Amino acid sequence: MRRRQDVEVPETLEPGTRYSSAELEAYADKLLKDQARTEVCVDCGEPGLDTGVTEAVPQAVTDTEGNVLVLEFEQVACANGHEWWKGEGKARGIGGEHPILFEDHLASRRRREIYTANGTPDPEIVSGIYNRTHPQGRKVNTEEQRKKHGASFFR
Repeated sequence: MRRRQDVEVPETLEPGTRYSSAELEAYADKLLKDQARTEVCVDCGEPGLDTGVTEAVPQAVTDTEGNVLVLEFEQVACANGHEWWKGEGKARGIGGEHPILFEDHLASRRRREIYTANGTPDPEIVSGIYNRTHPQGRKVNTEEQRKKHGASFFR
């Protein structure tokens, strides 16, 4: 299996500059992840845009020099006129009708994949017969031990 190189992601793409395919892929992943973190309206599901309005809220916490901590909240609004403060909306995410699979998701799937020397893997490995006991087999935690201590099936 080929390992993916760590590539420096450009902040913006400059016209006339040649980029490697790894750099372009990393830039595309960055754009998709940034879009997935954007907020959508809880009421209508439309994407939100910053309105430019911020509200400063002083907190009861001070630093070592006695300065009061002030939090600034940015206002976001959707096309339908619904308004909310940043962080109160729903994250767009990567799911939905056409979910996005990034390279780390694919690598995670490959790690969990069951490989065999030849043929196909036995479906019983994942459907339940795999965790059965045998008189001469491995010792097993009781159901009470599993519930009380969070133990696994086998000791």
